[in-house]
Amino acid sequence: MFRALAILAAAGLMGVACGTANQVNRTDIPPLGGAPATYDQSLVAPSAHRLYIADATDLGVDVFDVSQPQPRYLTTVKTGKAPKGLAAAPDLHKVFAGLDGGAVAVIEADPTSARVDTLLTKVQTTAKINVDLLEYDPVDRLVIAASGDDGLLTEIDAIRDVPIGHLTLPVGLEQPRYNHPDRLVYLTNLKKNEVYAIDPRSEKLVHTWPVGVPCGATGLAIDASGSQAVIGCTDPKVAYSLAWSIHDGRVSQTLTELADVDQAIYDPTARRFFLAGAYSGKSAVGVYTDNPIQFQAVKITTSDSRAVAYDSAHAILYTPGRHPGYVGLLSFTVPVSEARLPSFVTALAYLLILLAVGVAVWYFGRRRAQARRVAGRPIYS
Repeated sequence: MFRALAILAAAGLMGVACGTANQVNRTDIPPLGGAPATYDQSLVAPSAHRLYIADATDLGVDVFDVSQPQPRYLTTVKTGKAPKGLAAAPDLHKVFAGLDGGAVAVIEADPTSARVDTLLTKVQTTAKINVDLLEYDPVDRLVIAASGDDGLLTEIDAIRDVPIGHLTLPVGLEQPRYNHPDRLVYLTNLKKNEVYAIDPRSEKLVHTWPVGVPCGATGLAIDASGSQAVIGCTDPKVAYSLAWSIHDGRVSQTLTELADVDQAIYDPTARRFFLAGAYSGKSAVGVYTDNPIQFQAVKITTSDSRAVAYDSAHAILYTPGRHPGYVGLLSFTVPVSEARLPSFVTALAYLLILLAVGVAVWYFGRRRAQARRVAGRPIYS
């Protein structure tokens, strides 16, 4: 009986520690040779069955074949300068990468092309420091390039690969996102803690909203309805992300599960937001439903990175790992309920299990001692 209780307690401890675990697969990035790396954003181009990772260590964009559930490394497209943000133009079979030095790299993404996974050209903007994060406007076929350190938002003709104009904004620009319903570009500003709405056709600032609470706004994702968004916060003094009402221009809800979110994406097929940040101080990818925005689950990755990509064809999430022993591409199915409990609940569960084990040891030890005493007494007839 005592052994059975001990086994059950051990199983309980493992359950609390692991949750409903789903396997994390790791795929090597050969040029890194297992050495720690620095990444920025990642992106899946479904039409090309390719996954792209901005790899600053290799000074290029790592490319993987994700036509099967197990990803396969293909090549690293050298960009000459460290890549930052990524954007895909599936109708043009191109992938764009913002670079240090103020240029945008253009990569061939047509699997049937002889030049697939090669650098087509670089588009130099008026930014001097960098082009950080990107977005693609599929209606006007524009690449929207945010240069956070220069305070410039540049528009690039995605067909001809030439810059056609720019808008000067405060330094600290982060993630631009195109909103299909109103055809505006929404943009976060880390240093000003603001959200902007911009008309890409007129290159004019339409609205400026203060976030209204401490945040350090970075990652931004907008749902298919165009009415709600998620904003990642990287202010070290806060431990949350935010739900944002596009229509009202204000915070609609505080999301307390994921903090330090750099990249946030939305997938219309899954109808989910995916956030790359930290959960209880560990690198993790969080999953939120839309309408309403509600926490679903989190996967602790120990990746030490803040990038996420989603492959809707196989319902697989990807994040690059830079933590020693985890260097490479990490992939896993969308978590359902793993690690949903707050950290204090996990600690309480540990305490209760240990208390139960202690009581069991005391009780059965006392009974066995009593049995020995009885066995040692003389028997009188």
